[in-house]
Amino acid sequence: MNPYGVALEAARGSADFIDLIDTNFHRCGLAPDPAMLAEAFGAYLGGPNRSYSPDPAGSAALRSAL
Repeated sequence: MNPYGVALEAARGSADFIDLIDTNFHRCGLAPDPAMLAEAFGAYLGGPNRSYSPDPAGSAALRSAL
């Protein structure tokens, strides 16, 4: 095993170790605050940016700006 692998295995044994290469936040022990998620989701549901209606020709504001 190379020096990086040896150091990684030693670090994984620590309770303070967070693997920043692992993209699965559940496996890393990270979890979002449920109250914050509920608040953000409520704001999303009541907000004006909930619809998606693309124009095949592109945004009219962008076309006029160009």
